[in-house]
Amino acid sequence: MCGYWTIFDLLTVQLDGSQSTARKKKNFNEFMSLRNLFRRFTVLPSTKLLPALTPFRSNYKPYCTMVSASERDVLPSYFKPVHYDLEVFNINVQQNTFQGKVNIELNIKEDTNKIVLNSHGLTFQNTTVKYTASKTEQNIQVQGVEFEEKKDLATISLSETLKASPDAKVSLTIDYTAAIRTNMEGFYRSDYKDLHGKDQVLLSTQFEAIAARSAFPCFDEPNLKASYQLTLTVAEDFTAISNTPIVSSTILGDGKKKGPIEAHGLKKVKFEKTVVQSSYLFAWVVGKLDYVEAFTERTYNGKRLPVRVYTQEGFSDQGLFGLEVAKQAVDVLSDVFEIDYVLPKLDLVAVPAYSHNAMENWGLITFRPTALLFDPKSSSEEYKAKVCSVVCHELAHQWFGNLVTMDWWDELWLNEGFATWVGTYVVGEVYPEWRAFEIDIFESQVKALESDSVRSSHPVEVPIQSASDIDQVFDQISYLKGCSVIHQIAQTLGTKTFLQGVAHYLKKNKFSNGTLDDLLSSISEVSGKNVLEISNNWIRKIGFPYVTVQVLDNGDVKFTQKRFLSAGDATESEDQTLWSIPLQISTGIEDSDLKTFTLNQRELVIPQLAIEAPFFKVNKNKSGFYRVVYDEKSRTAIESNTSKLSNVDKADLINDSFVTSIAGLSKTSDFLSLLKSFKGESDYLVLVTIVNALKKFKSLWYTQSPEIQLGLNEFFKSIISSPSLSFLENEASSDFLTNNLRIDLLNAGSSFGIEEIIANGRAKFDTLLSNGEADPSLRLFILSSVIASPTFTLEQFESVIEYIQTSKALDTREIALTALSSVTNPDLIPKAFSLILDERIPIMDVQFIAIGLSKNTKTKSAFWKYLHDNYDAIYNRLNLNKVVFDRFIKFTLGNLSCNDTHDEIMKFFEDKDIYGFERSLGQILDQIKTNSAWIERDSKDVEAWLNANK
Repeated sequence: MCGYWTIFDLLTVQLDGSQSTARKKKNFNEFMSLRNLFRRFTVLPSTKLLPALTPFRSNYKPYCTMVSASERDVLPSYFKPVHYDLEVFNINVQQNTFQGKVNIELNIKEDTNKIVLNSHGLTFQNTTVKYTASKTEQNIQVQGVEFEEKKDLATISLSETLKASPDAKVSLTIDYTAAIRTNMEGFYRSDYKDLHGKDQVLLSTQFEAIAARSAFPCFDEPNLKASYQLTLTVAEDFTAISNTPIVSSTILGDGKKKGPIEAHGLKKVKFEKTVVQSSYLFAWVVGKLDYVEAFTERTYNGKRLPVRVYTQEGFSDQGLFGLEVAKQAVDVLSDVFEIDYVLPKLDLVAVPAYSHNAMENWGLITFRPTALLFDPKSSSEEYKAKVCSVVCHELAHQWFGNLVTMDWWDELWLNEGFATWVGTYVVGEVYPEWRAFEIDIFESQVKALESDSVRSSHPVEVPIQSASDIDQVFDQISYLKGCSVIHQIAQTLGTKTFLQGVAHYLKKNKFSNGTLDDLLSSISEVSGKNVLEISNNWIRKIGFPYVTVQVLDNGDVKFTQKRFLSAGDATESEDQTLWSIPLQISTGIEDSDLKTFTLNQRELVIPQLAIEAPFFKVNKNKSGFYRVVYDEKSRTAIESNTSKLSNVDKADLINDSFVTSIAGLSKTSDFLSLLKSFKGESDYLVLVTIVNALKKFKSLWYTQSPEIQLGLNEFFKSIISSPSLSFLENEASSDFLTNNLRIDLLNAGSSFGIEEIIANGRAKFDTLLSNGEADPSLRLFILSSVIASPTFTLEQFESVIEYIQTSKALDTREIALTALSSVTNPDLIPKAFSLILDERIPIMDVQFIAIGLSKNTKTKSAFWKYLHDNYDAIYNRLNLNKVVFDRFIKFTLGNLSCNDTHDEIMKFFEDKDIYGFERSLGQILDQIKTNSAWIERDSKDVEAWLNANK
């Protein structure tokens, strides 16, 4: 059992196979996590700290493998909430305060003389309790309320013990005051300027994971479902929306108290009672809004479902594309899940200040503007794919997550991984010509494999002791590895069978909570296969395997599985897991060109395979979540038969070759030779995979000699010159993938210094900034072509900043900040860094400048120095929202590849409180070590290859 950890336990974690303290190991990821936990031990019980051990605990022999339900940091089980009546009024946006009154109907489960519920930053003004049993109601005296701020708990002490019985009910009423937050969590404000340049405010909620408790007292856990009825008092010229339709809207008379947000007066808006749902899905939005509306083709309860996209005033036309996607996706998902969408309406709202892309509140989905809105005249074409993907993902949650919710946060991946997979499936159904189910799933797999290849990764299903520790698990493992494992299961069973199993699960558990075992049981029941057996290690064990392919002299082929780490240095104790691997051996381009085997032991020998199939590729169409390393015979055969590979297989071969060379499992020169065989390639997925590998290669080899860097750059240019130059003068295509390939290749051509491409972009720079007359999809290319030049001037820099402030295109800030991160003029690099702390740049958009600066070969060393010298200011600004700061650390520092920098980062954080990003810090330090080892190991190999190939 996990229980309470002693100080001794924290400092003497047991390694697999040997006993050694973290201090002796001198491994920062192990020791620093222990050190920071120990430093906080004086203020928190050790069980509260246990989740933070997760980043490294998976690599040790743990005291327990999962946190059991009895060990979770949860509310006492005295009560079960049934219904909430919530009133929110006296909203004051000048002082950022509001008042509320909540009445909670409770079923009493155990005899008790106290009520314990969640509250964060709330001030209780009046608390009353009524107890009803055997049709007799009595008032119960409240003796006092105590708050435990660190645990977000309010304990209401009662004058007598309430007895549990089947007919016993409790009515708890609390009057309270609270703050309107400014950090994109809870009930918070977004400040923006309207079309006339006037300051406006929009009020909205973001309750996942545990911020509902900051807006009203509640039982804020996913399995404590209840119904809700909301009443808002707002300015009469404001729009108010919530999960359900409006029951009534009443203008208040002059005798009523008015608050500072109204223009003329107040109105009281009451909404319909919701269905039973989790607290994190309750939501409301208040502001000056426009909307566009459409209706589904299908009928629901005899009526076509109304779907609306809400925007700030004057922007509703930009919601038309998202609206079209949403109304189609609802119908597709109703068919896929064999359950009609259950609510009477669906609203999607663009919120000006937003930390994530979107939130799946039931019937009221909120979005970052660039994840919902698209203007055909001013938006980059790439944002169309983003809008479609995010909308379909959030709509998938209306069933998987909302209708049936995970029982606890350790199965967050069930929500996010499945929504990612099925959302992509729906995009493929709505826009089949985009090849989304082929391309987006592949790109999700690639990102997930990268994230899961470091020691400080975590299993898909990760132990969560306290809900306050959930934020770090909203990551690529939960979303993208979860998606990839689900894809592997679906490919193994067949997509149709898999979805029938999911539908069965939803029907059995609707309006309730489900677990992974419930889901796998339903899929097994439908498919007739033991899905738990084939998927358990993929979900509950850290990491993934790689498969080595060895062609034996007699024509047999031996397949061996081992644990994959990005550094290629898994120890014997780290390589104990045996996965059930679907080999899926491809012998040609058609789906029928397939031989299926399962590798569930360490080795498998397939007799005469190399004779029956002189050419074969493992993991056809990337159906499995693993990598492959070929011996010389099998690799040579593949390189001679690339025309027999599907586009996904080509991309998979390239990506595997690149990543396994970084890990030292294959030679980097072999990867470079493989790229030569793909000269002249024209497919979108293959070319984008090549470009992404080359960009990472260039970024990480910045410490090498100028000769090596120049040689690599010239080789990269030779690979992409022909396809990128072919797009130079072409107008935007009507074909979505062709147009997106044009964007990617022109950006790559500029990045690699192809002068004809750069000159083309420079020629359009002044026109873009002066009147915006340019293809909106080429703005990043045009801006970067000038900004990346060493002759980029201060005047031009300021003109780009002005362009950000004045452009009416919603995606301009994200695009222009990304472009500014390509700066190389030494005099202007400090100005680019200063944007990280510039109040004109919202914290939700800092990532666009910061990530680029950490990849730019001319600024990445200076990036670490800037972060080091300005850490306190950056931390204080971005850590207002812990997710924002966690991602800032995760997606910047991992782009470095110098051992000295690794040691400096390790030393720097020794005396810092890393709570909230300790997992990410461990991951990036692993990654820097991997990057450095790759370059040190293969620099001579690459130099020799470059010389041999002139």
